[in-house]
Amino acid sequence: MNITERTISILQSWGASPQQVQTVVDSGNLESQWEHISGIEECLQMLYPDSSHKISFLKQPSKSVFFEGKKPLDVICSGDEAMLSEAHYIIRSMLCV
Repeated sequence: MNITERTISILQSWGASPQQVQTVVDSGNLESQWEHISGIEECLQMLYPDSSHKISFLKQPSKSVFFEGKKPLDVICSGDEAMLSEAHYIIRSMLCV
């Protein structure tokens, strides 16, 4: 599997819509996006071993200041690489709390 296929596979496992997946694929540097998306997946696996809890976290509005009541999946799939990078940082920081 190449980077695009792996990225799509993770996004689909998170419950991303076809439009969200396409936004990520079309938005630019896929290598950088893969780094963030795979990093987020790694963190989420540690935080939420039960995949249903992981999906719930991603699809529910977040109380985190960064997400501002938005669903983390919407932020991750926004197509904005800076927001994706920040989402990765915020989710990774949840492991240190």
